[in-house]
Amino acid sequence: LDTRGSVPSALERYVRLTQRLGPDSVDVVIGPGLSKVSLAVATLTAFQDVPIMSYSSTSPLLSSTDTYSRFMRTIPSDDGEATAICAFWRKEMDFTTAAVLYAQDAYGSGFVTLMRHHCVTIYHMNLRWYGFEATTEGAITAPVAALGQSGINVVLIVGVGAENTWAFEEAVAQGVLRRSPTSTWAIAGGASTSDLQILSDAAKEAVAGSIR
Repeated sequence: LDTRGSVPSALERYVRLTQRLGPDSVDVVIGPGLSKVSLAVATLTAFQDVPIMSYSSTSPLLSSTDTYSRFMRTIPSDDGEATAICAFWRKEMDFTTAAVLYAQDAYGSGFVTLMRHHCVTIYHMNLRWYGFEATTEGAITAPVAALGQSGINVVLIVGVGAENTWAFEEAVAQGVLRRSPTSTWAIAGGASTSDLQILSDAAKEAVAGSIR
């Protein structure tokens, strides 16, 4: 089933399939790929007592065995990545202040929760977070403006696919990300190199040397 990265689409297609084949026709579900979709489908499959195994849903919310009793994954949650980022910032780079620009979905919100725990509680950093609705490109304008006003130049972007491209393009357009002064930006594991390849020439020039 192609979920199209959409919760309504995933639930509708799954329900239609089980209605057509019968209530006991599904033995196991492989996927979905996105955490927000897995959260919804895993709730349904838990009610049906059907195991579900995702290959790329990393949200820590899915670790709750009480809520998602039949959910499994072949990839670790985001906890390890968040720990490593905060440790690198504080112990290796000696950064004391950083920001997270994140999509407000299951993946992004869960990641920010982990960052707040590790960076703030454990490493005592000053961490700020700026969320945007993961629906349209225009939704990121105000959060990027707020980030720019903060003056913070150590930034982590947490998004999937085009959300990362939107963040970079908007940051460059507003002058938040530029070649000078030097800044350090990072992309969480939900990104791929293809997200950077489709950046505009102006954005590519601005991010050169800044992205980790």
